Amino acid sequence: MCKPLWSALLIVLLVPSLTLAQSSEPKEKFEVGIQYSVLRLTRGAFIFGADSALENPRQVRSPIGGGGRTVYNLKRSWSLEAEMNIFPEQNVFRKDGDLICCGVGKTMDGRIVEVLAGTKVGQRWRRMGVYLIVRPGLLHFSKTVSECFFFPGVGFDCKYDKPRTDFVTDVGGSLETYVSNKLLVRLDMGDTIQLFRGLNETLRRQVAFAFDRDATRAQTYHNFQIGVGTSLRF
Repeated sequence: MCKPLWSALLIVLLVPSLTLAQSSEPKEKFEVGIQYSVLRLTRGAFIFGADSALENPRQVRSPIGGGGRTVYNLKRSWSLEAEMNIFPEQNVFRKDGDLICCGVGKTMDGRIVEVLAGTKVGQRWRRMGVYLIVRPGLLHFSKTVSECFFFPGVGFDCKYDKPRTDFVTDVGGSLETYVSNKLLVRLDMGDTIQLFRGLNETLRRQVAFAFDRDATRAQTYHNFQIGVGTSLRF
């Protein structure tokens, strides 16, 4: 696990203990809200990442999605929260492309569902609040590579019909503006750290015809994510 993540986790553990005595009980314990989110997938979106030996027109993409969030305020400056986002766009090769790999026009990674749950710690004033957020969770791809075949004289083809779920940790910051005692607007920005477990050895041998084997091993990807939404406190 990378040093920035360890540092963030340490801060999250220490800050609440230092601020509990200074933080008054919030009048509104619960929050429910909705948000739009953009997840910039870099090297982890297509299993093989950006090291593919074949040109992929959309190796790096930024799907737009949205979802809901629930928050429980332990103190004015310390909360527990859970969030889910759905990114409905399905990434496909362009249908008019000249690739003979992986099925021109086939879905590459399907729809994406993100589930996060963690803590938010920071400083809250009358009209705004600034927080550090650390939220472990899961990133689910509905369709990923299941097997690949090489056809002599024809080309290389892969099937994309296997779901895959990666463990992630969202580390970042949050800025809140309090429109009223009940309504707030929230902006989140952070690094969604994705832990790719790697392909099994059988599949790694199959894709060796066209993909860099180093891109199929277990590794960590960093994906920038930004979200904006509104919540109702009660």
